[in-house]
Amino acid sequence: MESETLGEGVEMKGWQAIRNLAMAGLLFGVAFMAVPPVWAADAEVPAEADASAVHFIKLGAFVIPEVNGNQVTRHVLLEISLEVTGDGKKAEVEHMLPRVKDAVLRVLHRHMSRRRTSDAAQDILKLKRKIRKASNALLGDGMINEVLIENTLERKLL
Repeated sequence: MESETLGEGVEMKGWQAIRNLAMAGLLFGVAFMAVPPVWAADAEVPAEADASAVHFIKLGAFVIPEVNGNQVTRHVLLEISLEVTGDGKKAEVEHMLPRVKDAVLRVLHRHMSRRRTSDAAQDILKLKRKIRKASNALLGDGMINEVLIENTLERKLL
């Protein structure tokens, strides 16, 4: 009798081991399906997709003083990004980024020294056009699709 019980116990333990392995395999399979395969990230993107890919290049934050008369009356902070289409244009803009930032900074200072409008929306549209025009003059016509002003902050000085 002892051997039969032992045999059944061993047999039962064998089924438990098989069940545990099956459960582990099922859990592993579910977890594996949730993670994208590594080879998917390494797959080459067709050349047509590269030419139409939209990229946003952050220029960073610019702090510009607003001068009225001989006094600084406020500081304006602007976070600016440029929208380009295609990997080639993105690489070109990134290569020329110091010059692009310089051109944008000159536009901002010029714009803020002449800023007299009370219509903030109209003012932002004018500024975006001027930045795009200056950037395209530096990089080549049609390089910059759009100028994005992501954040603004104006601080009046006492």
